[in-house]
Amino acid sequence: MKRIAIVGGGIAGLATAIFLRRRGVEVAVYERAPAFAPVGAGILLSPNALAVLDAIGLSEGALAAGVPLEEFSVTDLSLEPYQRLSVEWCRERFGHGLVTLRRSDLHAVLAAGLGDGVVRLGKDLTSLEATRDGVRLAFADGSSATADQVLGADGLRSRVRSSLFGEVPLRYSGQTSFRALVPFELPAPWARTGIEIWGGTFRFGFASTTPNEVYYFCVVVQPPGTSCFSDDARGWISEGLKGFPPIVRELVAATPAEALLQTDIYDFKPIPRWSVGPVGLIGDAAHAATPNLGQGGAQALEDAYYLDACVDEPSGGIDLDRFHRRRRRKTARITSQSYLFGRLAHAHRFVGLRDLILRATPRSMTLRQTASIYRL
Repeated sequence: MKRIAIVGGGIAGLATAIFLRRRGVEVAVYERAPAFAPVGAGILLSPNALAVLDAIGLSEGALAAGVPLEEFSVTDLSLEPYQRLSVEWCRERFGHGLVTLRRSDLHAVLAAGLGDGVVRLGKDLTSLEATRDGVRLAFADGSSATADQVLGADGLRSRVRSSLFGEVPLRYSGQTSFRALVPFELPAPWARTGIEIWGGTFRFGFASTTPNEVYYFCVVVQPPGTSCFSDDARGWISEGLKGFPPIVRELVAATPAEALLQTDIYDFKPIPRWSVGPVGLIGDAAHAATPNLGQGGAQALEDAYYLDACVDEPSGGIDLDRFHRRRRRKTARITSQSYLFGRLAHAHRFVGLRDLILRATPRSMTLRQTASIYRL
């Protein structure tokens, strides 16, 4: 039976390890962090993500940890929708709806599903080397490990990817994001709704993650590396949101200063290969996309699902070329669509034309595009 090493203990790494262990494959996950701690803010799980979790018996845990939504809308400042997605349509079409939860709670659900003894913490990868025994992994603490195959699940700035292909140029979206989890109880009209509101240089989205907590994101057109924390970041954000509905500024005002996270938004253009010999890439290491379609976590989970289908049953080895062939088109399409969606959302010099085009787009076309993303 092959030995598989996974570098990175995020969504892609943990989900892949769960699938492999279910097949009896010997797998170890090497995570650079010294301990699993709450990271990030909230996450939206779409029907394709929930279908993967269902396949490994974890969808109920995710649903219990979060808030199932009834509707998701993208609107203008007056809350007139550009797009409105009925969760009932999702359930009828795909068997699952939408749920929002803390990213750390999803991580906890996956970690519990994986069990003990698989994840090695504090393992910061420094090098990979092919040997007669397979692949040798060296870590910053002086330790090493060997495996027959290695999967890089180590994110946007993947060291495994750079060891295979050198530095892949990252593409700045033109936007930075602010995210937070806020102790806040949304009033009845909003409690089971996810919404994203478009202005010009600012857009704002929010949804409940628990009955008494809200996740929000605020995306702003900014040069890369511009920190807004030297002064009062919440005051600066509120000033930019003056034309937005009052509840938006209420959420910002309720944000503890330490809860606000700023991240410049990057992706990279699709790369022609995801593997060299016994070493391959999954998740953001292979196909990072901007978060505009809410598909980062979902596509990481899809990778785990499809990689499982590329395992040779007798040996436990993974056909990495077959995996790439099965996943490259959809992930490339999502990377492209998500990037363009972000550009469209912030087309502040052409808001009138943008709104005209969006409102003239047939609903049937929007649903076809949505179905192509949510179909597992």
